[in-house]
Amino acid sequence: MANYEPLDSVGYQRTYIRRSRIRVIVTWRPSWVDNPKPAKGYLAERHKMTRGDIAEAIVWHELGHNYISKFLPAKHVYKLYMEYEMLFRHLQEFYADMTALYHSSPRARLVTMMFRLYSLEDYDDAESHTRAAHAIGSIILAHVLVNPDKWPSIHFPPKVPDQEVE
Repeated sequence: MANYEPLDSVGYQRTYIRRSRIRVIVTWRPSWVDNPKPAKGYLAERHKMTRGDIAEAIVWHELGHNYISKFLPAKHVYKLYMEYEMLFRHLQEFYADMTALYHSSPRARLVTMMFRLYSLEDYDDAESHTRAAHAIGSIILAHVLVNPDKWPSIHFPPKVPDQEVE
C-alpha cells in the first residue's frame, strides 16, 4: 500500500511526521510510465532505453522506500527518523535500489545501475546512495568473476585495489 502523488519530477519519497504519526507519499512522473519514447543521453541511446525504462526503475525504487517505511512498526520508524536519520536514509536507499534491481526488467535494472555509477566513483560515506552503489558493484563483480569469458568488455586491473574493490 502506497500513497502516490503524481508529479512532474523524477521521483522521490516524502515523509511527514506529525504528532508521532507517520505519513509517507511516493511520487513519480506518470507520463513516463510505459512511455516508449527514447530516453536522452549517450548511455540511454547506446542501450536503447526508453522513458518507460527509467520510470520503471524509479517506480520500483520509490516503492522500495515506501515498503521499508511501512513494513517496520511505526514506533520504530519514528525512532529511526528522529534519532538515527542518517542510518535510516542509508537503509532506505539500499532497500530501494535492491527492490528496483529485483523487480525491474533488464533495461530498467541497467537504469538503476547507471544511476549509481557516480556513487561508485566518488565514495562518500555520508551520501545515502553510496552503500547501495557498492552493493550493486559487488553483485556485478560476483557475476563477472564467476565467468569472466562472458564479459569480454570488462578489463580487470593488474592488481586488486586495497579498498573500494567495486
